[in-house]
Amino acid sequence: MFRTILPVALPLVLGACQATPPEGLADAAPLLAPADPDRYAAPVAAPRVVTGYTHREPVDPGGWRQLNDSQAPSRGGGS
Repeated sequence: MFRTILPVALPLVLGACQATPPEGLADAAPLLAPADPDRYAAPVAAPRVVTGYTHREPVDPGGWRQLNDSQAPSRGGGS
């Protein structure tokens, strides 16, 4: 078990002992700075979920021949 822990623990221990240069912290300081309250940010408008919704009710089955004839291409044309 010690053989599996050693390869993981050794880099962590050596990394903790390494000194951090002062300029490294200065690069990260703007990321930690608070936001400027005087700047304007446009509000984010989320799209509505129900846009384009059409309410439909169940209907009784109709005649299949009439449905096929209404959806079939006109006669005399190609395929």
